[in-house]
This record gives sequence, structure tokens and C-alpha cells, in this order.
Amino acid sequence: MDNRPWTSEEVALLKDKYDKWYMKTIAEELDRTEQSVRMKAYKLGLVKQGNRKQFSEDEIDYIMENYPTVSTRIIAEKVNCSETRIYSFARQMGLEKENREVRWADEDIEFLKNHLDMPYEDLTKTLKKSKERVYKKIKELGLRKLIPSDWTPEQDQMLKDNLGSLTVGRLSKLIGKSIPSIRTRCKRLGLFEPALMHPGWTEEHDQLLRDDNGFATISETAEKLGRAYSSIRSRKIRLGLTTNFEDIPDHEPVIRRLVGEKKYVEEIAKETGFTIKNLIRYGFENNIPIKSEPKRLSSEIRACRYGFEDEVDLKSKKLLFIEWYRHWAKTFRMDGVAEATRSRYFYIYCNIYENKLGQMRLKDIRRSDVQAYANDFGKDHAKKTVLAHMQILRSCLKDAMAEGLIEFNPAANIQMTYTEQRLSPMELKKKREEKKWLEVNEYQLFKQHLIMKLQRTLYEKPDYGPYLGGAKKVTPVQTLMVIILVALKTGMRFSEILGLTRDDILTETSELVVDKTWGYRVGKDHHKFLPTKNISSIRHVAVDPEMMIMLDLYIRWQDEHKVETLENTLFNSPYGDIFNSTINKKMAELLEKIGIKPLTLHKLRHTHASYLIAKKVPIEVVAKRLGHTDTNMIRKTYGHLLKETEEKGISQILSLI
Repeated sequence: MDNRPWTSEEVALLKDKYDKWYMKTIAEELDRTEQSVRMKAYKLGLVKQGNRKQFSEDEIDYIMENYPTVSTRIIAEKVNCSETRIYSFARQMGLEKENREVRWADEDIEFLKNHLDMPYEDLTKTLKKSKERVYKKIKELGLRKLIPSDWTPEQDQMLKDNLGSLTVGRLSKLIGKSIPSIRTRCKRLGLFEPALMHPGWTEEHDQLLRDDNGFATISETAEKLGRAYSSIRSRKIRLGLTTNFEDIPDHEPVIRRLVGEKKYVEEIAKETGFTIKNLIRYGFENNIPIKSEPKRLSSEIRACRYGFEDEVDLKSKKLLFIEWYRHWAKTFRMDGVAEATRSRYFYIYCNIYENKLGQMRLKDIRRSDVQAYANDFGKDHAKKTVLAHMQILRSCLKDAMAEGLIEFNPAANIQMTYTEQRLSPMELKKKREEKKWLEVNEYQLFKQHLIMKLQRTLYEKPDYGPYLGGAKKVTPVQTLMVIILVALKTGMRFSEILGLTRDDILTETSELVVDKTWGYRVGKDHHKFLPTKNISSIRHVAVDPEMMIMLDLYIRWQDEHKVETLENTLFNSPYGDIFNSTINKKMAELLEKIGIKPLTLHKLRHTHASYLIAKKVPIEVVAKRLGHTDTNMIRKTYGHLLKETEEKGISQILSLI
């Protein structure tokens, strides 16, 4: 953006020429950007009028006589109109500019051919022609503009000495230039060496490719020929050495060799050209133990492959930290916990196993070792994740100390590192300003908008809309909106809402019973009732008459249109799962229509809590309603709101005493 102040002379020129010259011409004349010129013209209230001008007979005669030879700009000034109007009139009258090619002298063309590496600015000044004309002439002559050279004489000599004896790839490494740069330089120097343009694809090389096919990896063949990996793959395709499923038997020797080298299917696919799916299928059908890379598997499967189920000898003098964590997690932490919590312990086990900390003897671990682990883990994880992760490690080592296996806890007083520490001030500001919940006015607006939509759509047929992920009827839009309304009015967790059944609606007391959740994540607990997160999560949630009316209307709508659900639940379809992403898409659509930034479903839980706190509901009541074990989480998450309430309370006290 051009922020220079405008002089009175510049403004005068703009006013005088605005209706006569092209914007680009004015910008060049003033040495400013077109955007800057347009902005100034807008501020000055300038409007182009020339296109509506009607020419007089004298003006028409002048244009007809001079258009072929005189500059359009000069003609526009003479008849007091824009260049665009002149050009449009000329097209209507069939006028054309005379061919100016006679102005290109032979010496100009020769100079252009020999100085294609000069910048356009220098070429235009030397030839006294516009950049557009120079560009057009280069194109007409079949030439190509060269980038100004930064090649040294030594590099040029190395290129000449080794051209023909080395492939372009090796030349690139030797000289320190890219392959396109080398080829361009060869053209510039007139070195049109066939071996460089089509480096070395001889019949002997093609035969070597055929001989290696099925017995050597692509990388091994590339090393033999001194070529790039992509070059070998491309050449194999041209030679008809395909990688379809039926071709896998020809490659079984190399596949079995790679499996014997403990290569995973991802690497085998890269080195043979076959798809991962076809390799796994072939391995299953032919009893070849092709494995996937552990990091691509679920944390539980990875943990099992890392020996999570193995027995641990606690009396061993060489007891490793990973062995103690395995015993500790299975003995003290993983019985009777939710599936998500179990997955967290598996995930941490895999992280420790893949880090050198896990392979250290428990007695040898020092604070510096744990700090190194924390630093490594914190590079790619947020503060909240790091704190939870390191708290589990701290508890694990604390219990090892209690068992007498170590004398002190090396995880005590560890300095935490996390991704937020590397964010710039602007990035931190943006993160702080991310929407965490709806404000009080937004809460009321969204609630009314949602209820009005439901009151209309619950008298219509089920709308399966664009939230299916396919043509199959899974969850109607009406169901999605009722889930959102329940979350907004109760603050319940997503799994708790999905666990609601018709029996959980207590009409007499206007309450919803929360005593179970629904396993919506794919796994062994999929599609069944599960326990709540903790004992405090078992509760009765009071709801207002409006919510009871909407639930009654929703159940009548289900019965009328025979909308099926699993296990008498209110929302779970037998034809497919409801995912968070599906709900969030619908929420984003609803919020966008009333001018509110998108929010996730879980943020409605925060919205509910913040709304109640803002309305001065006691913190203990809010914690109990949300199913928290105590008020600590409320104080930690909504501390600033509590402080505002506290300050107002202090002001009231001072006014009373």
C-alpha cells in the first residue's frame, strides 16, 4: 500500500487526466500503485464520464484520420474523452493501428536475442520500447526470457568439464544448482548435450530396470543408476512395469525380504509402488506377516505390540521405567475407568516406550532425564495436554517411591514446555480472543432462534439434509437441533445427552436423569450404554417448562414419522452414528444465520456455566448441575467471571455497612 502524502501537483494531474487516461497510465506517470490512484480518485469524488460522450462531426473526422498513426492517449486529450471511449469507437468503425513492426530494426532484434538475461526495465530503456512490446516480440520470435545469471566462472567450467560424464542429478549436487537452473544454463551457453536433456536412458538401463523389477527396491535401483526415486518410478510406468494387484506375485521376493528386515507396509508400498491396501490383502492371503507402522494404529493396539500385556518382575535389578509404568497403570489406574481414560494411559505408554526414557533403568532416572522428556513432548503439544501428561508421570514415579523402588521422585519440580510458549504476541492475542462461549445476549438470541426453528420443523417430515455423509438416512436435522437445545439448556456432556432415554424424562418434577452415557466412539464399547465419567456425574438436571414442551413435541414427532432409535434412546439412530463434527456443522449454520461466530457443541457446556455464573447462581449449584466432583474446575475455568461477581458482592457489602 502506497502511504505517501499526495502533493497538490499530483492531485491536479489526477483530476485533469482521470477521465482521459487509463488508470495504469496515470499510476505510471505519478509513480504510484493503481490501487492508490483509485483510492484517491474515490476520495476526490471523481467519476469517469468519457464513455458516455457523443462525438461531433469534427471529432469523428479527427479520430478517423489520426487513429491509425497517433497515440490513443493524444487523441483522447484532443477530443476530451477517455482512451477507453476512443478504443470502443475505433472498434465500431473498424479502425486499426498501423503495423509498427517496421520500427523493430535488425540491430534491435539482434540485441534482444543476445541479452535475454537482462531485466525488462533495462531492455525497455535500451530499446526505447514498452515492456509489453518487448514481451510480445520475444514471444513472436519463439525466444524465452532468461533469469539474470548468478553463475560463477568456476561453476560454468565445472559444468563444461563434467557434462556428458555425469547425470543431471549428480551435476546438481556437484555444482550446487537446481536441475532446472543447470538446464537453463546449458541453453544459455549453447551446451545442448543429449545426455543432459535426456540423461542416460539407454537400452542397457531399461534392461537393468526390467531385471531389477521384483528383486530390488526402487531406491536400490535409483542408487545403481544414479537417478532420482521419482525418475525410476516414472520410467517403470513407461516400460509397462505396472503395480496392479495381479503383479504382486512377481515382487514377492523383495516383499518377503523387506518384511524380514522388519519394514512396515507403508515403507514396503513406497519401495515397490503397490498400494498399502493391496499389500495387506496379499499378505493375508499368502501368510506373509506384513505389519502397519505402529504410529498409524490406535494407542491400544500400539501398546499391545509394545508388550503392554507382558508380565513384569518388580524384583529385577534391571527394572526399566517402561516396565514399572506398565505394572503401575494396570494395577493402580486402569480398572473401572472410562474408555477415553484407558486410551490416555495406552497413549502415554506408547510415548514413553518410543522415548529413551522408557528404556532406562528405573533407579537410574534423574530429573534431567524427565526434563528432557518433557521438553521433547512439549514441542508438539498444548499446555493443557502437557500438564495432564506430566501429572500422570509424576504420580507414576511417586508411587514407585512409595513402593521403595526409588529414593526420590525425579519428576518433581519439572519445568513445563508447550506450544503456546513459541507463539508470537499476535498469535497469543488471537488465541485468547477465540470464542470460548456465548455471551449473555448471544445465549438468549441463539436460544430463541433455535426454538423457533424447532417449533416449525417438528411439524414437518424428517429432514436428512446435507449432514449424512452419504445418501443413507441416518440422523434427521430435527434430532440434531434438539441435541443442541439440550446442551444449551442443561450443560450436559455429549455422551450424556446421547445416553438419554424416554424413561429419563421425569415429567412430574421437570428433570432429566443422568445416570449413564452412550458409547459413540468406534471401539469395543461402541453402541452401548456406559457408566458416567464419575459418581458426581450421576444426577438429576432440572429443566424449565419450555424444554419439557420441546421434548414432548420431539417425541410426538418421532412417533408420528416412525423415527427409529437404539435401546429406547432419544437420539441414536440404528442406521449410523452421530458425530461431533455433524453437530458442529449444524451449529455453525444456525449461528451464522444470526451473525454469531461458530462454536463447538462442547462450548455450549461452557456457555451454560458462564451464563449461570453471570446471573449470580452459587458456584456449588453450578458445579453440581454440570456433574463436577467439586468447584475447583469451575473456579479454574471461569475465574474471571467469579471475580466480577465477587467484586459486585463486595460493593454491595460496602454500601450496606
